[in-house]
Amino acid sequence: LITYYIWHLASFKSIKYQQLIQICSALVESIVLYAAEAWGAFVSWNFGSWDYSLFERVNFKCCKAILQLSPKTDNNGARTEVGKLPLLFNIQRKCLKYWNSIKSRPDSIIAQLIKDESYSGIGVRKKMQEPILRQCLSAPNDTTARQLGEHKNLFIKEFTSYWHNRVEKSQKLKHF
Repeated sequence: LITYYIWHLASFKSIKYQQLIQICSALVESIVLYAAEAWGAFVSWNFGSWDYSLFERVNFKCCKAILQLSPKTDNNGARTEVGKLPLLFNIQRKCLKYWNSIKSRPDSIIAQLIKDESYSGIGVRKKMQEPILRQCLSAPNDTTARQLGEHKNLFIKEFTSYWHNRVEKSQKLKHF
């Protein structure tokens, strides 16, 4: 339904391209990323498997609707043409913010549970050991804003590497 709405809006020449991207982001991200702070720690953070997740498929469809492309168009090409990062970026940002909020309230029940070693292999605590977030959290005195900036730089670097690898292997994107 969302993609039909975006496709229909894209057919109007009076609506600017950037406005379509903002509408799409507002609609998709508000629905798809609801409570990602909690469930985001349990999904795969691998780019290859993430591209096949239900969440990212919705993102791909919206990018194709904005550009009014065929469903057979390469997913990564459409997302790149719109200039969007995978939704995984926003999930990781939400997890990072959530982790910082937990650390800022050491007496909370959640913070006490996370300190318990029997919970070390699950959820948010496990994801904070992922290389992309561990680097952001390495300096204990960093502000959340600085960590988020560092996270964006690291994510873009890793995603660009993944994307270039995909372009080299893709028959559809070889001439991109």
